[in-house]
Amino acid sequence: MRPLLRSRPFMVCWLLSVAGTAATGFIPLFGGPGYESALAGGLMLPVLAAVATAVEVSDHPPLPSWGFVRGLETGAIFAFTGYVISLLHALHAGLCDVRTGTTLWMVGTLPGVLLGGVWGAAMGEIAGRILSTWRSRVVAILLAIVAPAACVLMSLWRFYSSPMVFAYDPFFGFFSGTLYDTVVSDSIGTLLTYRAGTLATLFACGAATTLMVRSGKGKLAFSHTRHPGVLWLAVASALASLVITAEGSRLGHWQSSDSIAEHLGGRVTNDRCDIVYPRSLRDDDAQLLLRDCSLQARAVAGFLEIEPQLVKVFVFANASQKRQLMGAADTSIAKPWRREVYVQASGYPHPVIGHEIAHVLAGTFARGPFRVAGSMGGWWPDPGLIEGLAVASSPDDDRLSAQQWAAAMSKIGILPPLSKVFALGFLSDNSSKSYTVAGAFVGWIRAAHGIEAVRKWYGGKSIEQATGKPMAELERSWLSDLGKLPLTEPALAYAKSKFDKPGVFKRRCPHAVDSLVAKGESFAAEGDCLGAAMTFGQASLLDPRDVASRLGLASCLPRLAGPDAARQQWQQIADDPGVSSAVHDRAMEAVADIDLVTGQAASAALIYDELLKTTFNEDRLRTLTIKARAAREPREARAVAELLIGAATRGPDPKLGYTLLGQWMAEVPDDGLPAYLIGRNLAQDGLWHDAATYLDEALRRRVPPGRVMRELLRQRIIVACAERDEETARSAWGRWKADPELPESRWISLERRLGACVR
Repeated sequence: MRPLLRSRPFMVCWLLSVAGTAATGFIPLFGGPGYESALAGGLMLPVLAAVATAVEVSDHPPLPSWGFVRGLETGAIFAFTGYVISLLHALHAGLCDVRTGTTLWMVGTLPGVLLGGVWGAAMGEIAGRILSTWRSRVVAILLAIVAPAACVLMSLWRFYSSPMVFAYDPFFGFFSGTLYDTVVSDSIGTLLTYRAGTLATLFACGAATTLMVRSGKGKLAFSHTRHPGVLWLAVASALASLVITAEGSRLGHWQSSDSIAEHLGGRVTNDRCDIVYPRSLRDDDAQLLLRDCSLQARAVAGFLEIEPQLVKVFVFANASQKRQLMGAADTSIAKPWRREVYVQASGYPHPVIGHEIAHVLAGTFARGPFRVAGSMGGWWPDPGLIEGLAVASSPDDDRLSAQQWAAAMSKIGILPPLSKVFALGFLSDNSSKSYTVAGAFVGWIRAAHGIEAVRKWYGGKSIEQATGKPMAELERSWLSDLGKLPLTEPALAYAKSKFDKPGVFKRRCPHAVDSLVAKGESFAAEGDCLGAAMTFGQASLLDPRDVASRLGLASCLPRLAGPDAARQQWQQIADDPGVSSAVHDRAMEAVADIDLVTGQAASAALIYDELLKTTFNEDRLRTLTIKARAAREPREARAVAELLIGAATRGPDPKLGYTLLGQWMAEVPDDGLPAYLIGRNLAQDGLWHDAATYLDEALRRRVPPGRVMRELLRQRIIVACAERDEETARSAWGRWKADPELPESRWISLERRLGACVR
């Protein structure tokens, strides 16, 4: 055979690989060794390596062993070239996590490109034996493409026919499946076991080629002069590959509904929800989850004005288990065409199960194989309309409604045009902005034109066909209505910090940074503050604008350098003009917390008071109210600190906090705050009966009107519904809803989740 550099098929395909890899490197997130560049290389390079080898072998059939070696050489050169180009892009765009990126290239991309070259050699042999020269090239190219294309189709079929959103593939390597789960490094271990199967296949092919010789007529024949150990190596390698393939479910390479159900182990069902849940979940919690799911499904069906239908819900114990079994860690997923949703266990009422059920129920009036909104008969999804309908059907429990948040975005100049929201541009902004704007507009369409217009739009009609008006006119009317909504300055400032953030495609090194932040948080949870600080510091070096790493690093300093150094660091963050108002307030609250636990209560009280004037988030405001009161009451300060803050050089101690709260209850018999704090924490742990006892005790005592009383009543409603005490729930609901300062969005959200319990 000709030297590689004198082979025209090799040079043409190599230049195509160089051009393709170089071009993709200019796309954000693809500029350097990493998950995206490795995936792009895995999709492109094996095909080109297969084509180059197949054409060359079909022209000049060599010994099988030489064809095998030529396939490996071609694949290795293509993979090495692609990796070098990605490194050059990294030098231009900035290095992120070269070690993980290199691992993904070496473990994910390289074996697939080698396999592509070997596959091409085999297909070139077949094409060269059965057809004349010019036809053999065409057939060789087609056969070379067959296996990589078939594997992609197999991955797509698994996505369609199973809960999986991830894919492990012999050619392209690894696909994580979700855009918003940026941490992919934890899948490398599973990728290694998968690639052990690929290497076993290559060993089997290599050993098999050494057993074949070419006869005088050019035909292949079995050699009787080879060492018998080579045959056994081929057989053993082939068996190893088959075993790894057969055990793919156990190894995490693929899953099915049955394998996931077997792994989780628990199941409860009724006429609306069929829930598969982990055995670690208590039986009474599973029954509560079933009731919760049923009520939320009924509420969503009522919003859509359709009959409730049975939905299968897979509930995972945590993000790690969810990642392992179906591919999405922190991202909840629905597959409307399978009538299935995939969430992880959470509190009652579940915060996202209604949103995901909305995707499934909306599929009853959608078109196409995926039963989602989209053009081309539903084959080209519209993510804005898909998510917007779910947000409108199951609104978040937030201080402002989606309409009010959209109005705030409009006032501060960050509201994206609807032409971007209801297109693939939806994915370019951060998820909170895109979801909120889409939900606000779909909700407005329902209010202005009725649910039938929404269903027609979702079902494939244009917005003009569904409403009788063009999008531009509808957008003007919507913006006009948004402009009439009153908003406070703290609301506008909070909206800017919440929504004016870059999406994943605009962030620097999101995979590496988020992986380091997750690792740092894990270290901190284990008490290893030195390891956490070093890890957060690495993340900050990669992206100095990353907020989570800066806050995590500051949180570690009390144990590492003492409270004074920590206070100084928090103050520097607060004084940074580049941080948002929410980050500034978070930093100043940390400064006040340090003052409170180090005996400077007067200074802490002043800071808390200032934050109460500027903070907008309801949960933060309530916590600040309690801390501000504790800063002025020495009897309360330590109990509140142990429950919410901790001591100067350690975190909170709930056991000690509960003890001190009990003493507080005994010493001040008319004060309801300690009973509320105990009851709320018990409710969050699902201890409903005990939570009810303490919350009722708080209601019998003195609790100041305002934020704490509103949350006390809200918790009492939730606990009563969990215990099926509808009389108490409705009584507390009446008092809660009568509060003139209660935001309408909060009671609407809770009513959608609790349903008949409070109606």
